Amino acid sequence: MPYCVLVPPCTEFVQSSLNEPKRPSTVMKFSGMLKHQASRKDILVLTVYALAHYVYLTSNGTRVLADIQGTGTHINGKDIMVLFDVMMHSTDGDIGIGDYGAEAGTRQEDNCSTC
Repeated sequence: MPYCVLVPPCTEFVQSSLNEPKRPSTVMKFSGMLKHQASRKDILVLTVYALAHYVYLTSNGTRVLADIQGTGTHINGKDIMVLFDVMMHSTDGDIGIGDYGAEAGTRQEDNCSTC
C-alpha cells in the first residue's frame, strides 16, 4: 500500500510502501460476532473455546468473547497462535461499538451448555 511521507526539512515527499513481511497471511476464525459454536474439535480450537468459556463464567455471564480470530506464527522456536481483534459483548450492551448486549450473551449461554 503506497503512502507519502514529508521528509525534513519538509520540502519533498518520498513515496514508500507499508508492508509487514513477517506477518502471516492466514487467519483462522474461531467464532463470529453472534455465532459461538466450534466447527472443529481439535486441541487448538478447544483451547480457544476454553478461554471464551472462562471469560463467560468468571464474569458471571455478563461478558462474552466474540469474533475470535488468530494467526499462526513462529516465535523463539515455538509455533504459536496469536489472537487478535477479539470483540466482547456485555449484558448491558455498554462496552462499545459491536457490543450486541444481552441477546449475544444468551446465545453464548445456549452454546456453552454443550462445552
